[in-house]
Amino acid sequence: MQVEAVGTLVETLKWGQPAYLPARPRTGSTVRIDAIKNDPDRYGLFVHCQTTLISDFRQIYEDRFEFQGNRALVFSHGEPLPREALQHCVSLALTYHQKPGRP
Repeated sequence: MQVEAVGTLVETLKWGQPAYLPARPRTGSTVRIDAIKNDPDRYGLFVHCQTTLISDFRQIYEDRFEFQGNRALVFSHGEPLPREALQHCVSLALTYHQKPGRP
């Protein structure tokens, strides 16, 4: 899936986690991927906890994802991913600052 509004992505490490963010400033929020602490069978897609992203994801996909507070979507190894819903969430994160009324 390609999101035209995002442009080029930067791949980096943040807090030792693989992280992805738009190269163009003020486009979107960083998404990170890592294991869930103290749970080797699960991993998460993490977003900045001071955004409304997880709240937004909950409103749209409350039955499709497991959530961890206001910072992550949680997945289990070996379980199929809800690809379309996950792609939509990543797209929303990477374009977060382009929405009207967002700082």
